[in-house]
Amino acid sequence: MSDKPKNEEKKVTEEDVFEILELAIDDIETLTAAFSLISDVCEDLQNPIQDIEEELDGVTIH
Repeated sequence: MSDKPKNEEKKVTEEDVFEILELAIDDIETLTAAFSLISDVCEDLQNPIQDIEEELDGVTIH
């Protein structure tokens, strides 16, 4: 068994705090990039006819 009392809390160091902040920032950046990609895909899916019309504007059919 451990000699430490059950209610003794672990001391959080400044290094621990910076590590947690770094991980959180990385997660936020990843989520931001993911939501940006999702937003782009949704926008493309929302206006497919308009996109096709824009592509065909410069096409001449013979």
